[in-house]
Amino acid sequence: MKFNGRFTLEASDKEVYEFITDARRMASVIPDVQSFEPVDEDSYRLTVKAGLSFIKGKFNLKIRTAEKIPTSHAEIFGNGTGSGSSASFHGVCDLSSLSPSTCQLDWNVEVQIGGLAASVGSRLVQSASEKYIKQLIDAFSNALSLQKKSAAQ
Repeated sequence: MKFNGRFTLEASDKEVYEFITDARRMASVIPDVQSFEPVDEDSYRLTVKAGLSFIKGKFNLKIRTAEKIPTSHAEIFGNGTGSGSSASFHGVCDLSSLSPSTCQLDWNVEVQIGGLAASVGSRLVQSASEKYIKQLIDAFSNALSLQKKSAAQ
């Protein structure tokens, strides 16, 4: 499955880039994180609570940020297993400065799902994935807004 989108953020491209390439900060906006473990500067492990139809439980993920071009580009790879299912993904984030305090983030992600989750049906998986992505983007945007408010005080 492939997903993509574009949104504008009230933050500089440098601020957004620093956020998306910081494992701890990114883990803080991923929905339903149960645990976070840094592996190295660019990799981390997460346990997340996941649910899709009758498949519910914990999912163990390893995520790695790669192909980093400061303030403009980052690629994120991940894979994991849990509840009789597996998933892997490759995401690309490209940033464009619109002004000193605003940037545009274009993103693309390709996801492969296996096991029980693959047997649920593509429409249900697509719908659940879109909902999850929206939660992630909203949490990311909110965290950046809070960061800017804290810095202004």
